[in-house]
Amino acid sequence: MKRIMATIMVAMTAVLIGINLVYYYTTRDTLIQNQEEHISGILAQVGTSIENLKASERFYEVMLSEKLRMAAIAAQYALPHDIEDVSNEQLVEIRDKLGLEDITLFTYIDGQITGNKSSDPKEIGLKTITWGDGTWHSMFDQLLQNHDVELIEHFGEKLKNYWGGPIDTSTSNPDQIVKWGYYNDGTTNYLIDPYVSDSSFVEFQETAGLNSSIDKLIDDNPYITQIAVINENVLEKGEETIRKGTVWLSDKLVTYGKYNLQTPADKKFVQEAFRKNKTMSKIIEIDGKEYLNFYAPTSFKNYIKDDLIIIITSDFAKIQSSLNEQILRIATVSVLCLLFGLGIILIVTRYIRKQGMVILKVQDAYSENLDSLFNAIKEYRHDFNNHLFMLSGLASMKKHDDLNAYIKQLTNSQSVISDIINVNIPAFYGLLQAKSVYASEKGIALKYHFEGFEGIRLDMMKVTDLVRVMGNIIDNAFYAVEDKDTPDKQVELYAKVNNGMLTFQISNNGKPIPKEHIGQIFNHGFTTRKDQGGSGIGLAVCKKVIQSYKGELKVKSDPNWTIFTAEIPLPQMVG
Repeated sequence: MKRIMATIMVAMTAVLIGINLVYYYTTRDTLIQNQEEHISGILAQVGTSIENLKASERFYEVMLSEKLRMAAIAAQYALPHDIEDVSNEQLVEIRDKLGLEDITLFTYIDGQITGNKSSDPKEIGLKTITWGDGTWHSMFDQLLQNHDVELIEHFGEKLKNYWGGPIDTSTSNPDQIVKWGYYNDGTTNYLIDPYVSDSSFVEFQETAGLNSSIDKLIDDNPYITQIAVINENVLEKGEETIRKGTVWLSDKLVTYGKYNLQTPADKKFVQEAFRKNKTMSKIIEIDGKEYLNFYAPTSFKNYIKDDLIIIITSDFAKIQSSLNEQILRIATVSVLCLLFGLGIILIVTRYIRKQGMVILKVQDAYSENLDSLFNAIKEYRHDFNNHLFMLSGLASMKKHDDLNAYIKQLTNSQSVISDIINVNIPAFYGLLQAKSVYASEKGIALKYHFEGFEGIRLDMMKVTDLVRVMGNIIDNAFYAVEDKDTPDKQVELYAKVNNGMLTFQISNNGKPIPKEHIGQIFNHGFTTRKDQGGSGIGLAVCKKVIQSYKGELKVKSDPNWTIFTAEIPLPQMVG
């Protein structure tokens, strides 16, 4: 009998261990898959932010090029047409009058385009043949010979008789980031090069705030330890320095975010991600600690040839800790089931010894109890798997409200679940979720209502544009009510689709817009918040986006309410 008991105990223990092992690896794979799906959403968010920032940077560089071209034309009118008749002192005077960083005149010297005259002595004699592997010299040669250029994609801006070089590190002053403009219309025998320094560009990037957005994503996601947007070409060949050990802006490894957790294997995984053109996930080890890395190639270019890739690093130890907690719970229950089963077996065995006459009946009872034990274990495991698969399924179908409700029911945690919006555009819901959290933190009453959106479909680009416009105007509404001294701070969003027209109104009861500012509110660069970091770009971009869809953006303001209204013809926006 003892041998039978020992055999049964070993068998049951082996079965429980097997069940737990299967459960462990199934749960581990499910957790990793859930993390991958979660990271996919973050990757999409970062990608959209990069896209928006690149578009803004592009718009900003075009604006700078237009100003530099006007400065070059002004300089041409003030200077003699022959380089021999121009003095460096004249260039200093023109530089100061036009508010430039400096101005240089380039000509052919010994067959190479070289700095001939300049307001900066360090520019004189500067040879351009090696700049950008000869691409800059080629653009200069086209301007001097043809007074026009054949533009290379992702490489500067082309205007009449003008080419604007991309913002980069200055060769003569490596401590500066510079935007250059080059002009020649055939009137002069030299190339006019006015340029401005990095202060305005740095201010613009800080205003755009992609790095701060990345930091917030990390703060809001405890599993994520770093997000980096890096230059794939530089990762492969390494950063190159110029004088004083300075790295070219275009040759920096990290474009956005931080890249402190690196491993030599990153090169191989990045190449694999680009080769397969899809996001790759790998478990890596750095300083004895495991991380789950995601490598996501993007469609964006950094200058001419450099591809950008997003690397998101998750702390695998935290994922493992969550898994261990679940395994500990199921193991505890399994042991209790095992002890319970063994207790039953002991009772039945003693009863058999005392009741030898009814041994067959006792054996039947023993078998039934043993089957019951196995069924109880299987049902318990099945119940745990059901919970996990339910969570996984809800996450895969992006049914976030149902997912939150289910988790809340399981864990009894207190979380704030937003009201369900009856709208078929998840991006709008995501925007309002984010804004609702901010409004709640700031004591702002945010109300919203969508009507008639059930049957429409918008393509992702147009949805992105609308989210950008709505988000910008809602942010401005928040700024307006935050300046109020009273606690009555209200922001309302009303959106409606009717008669082929999409209309949305964003209202706030904050400080009204002065009448003299109403006509300027959509002008590029106009802002009433300069002392608070306002750039005057947001509303101008919003109006331009709405007009691109043949729509109209208006504003009216009285002492009680300020209302922004956008109207967009619907047929051009149906996906």
